[in-house]
Amino acid sequence: MPDNIELRGCDSAMTRQVIVTKSLKGSGKENDPYREVAQYWSLTGKLLFELTDEDGQ
Repeated sequence: MPDNIELRGCDSAMTRQVIVTKSLKGSGKENDPYREVAQYWSLTGKLLFELTDEDGQ
């Protein structure tokens, strides 16, 4: 990184409560291997996003 670049820092940061579930997904076959999936849910039951091993979880 060049010496003349100044980072602005963080404009905002928050913590929120979520429900995290972890499970296996896939059929176990070569074209659909088992993989761990972490799903992030709101407290009202809305699926926010999911991460798999492929995402670097």
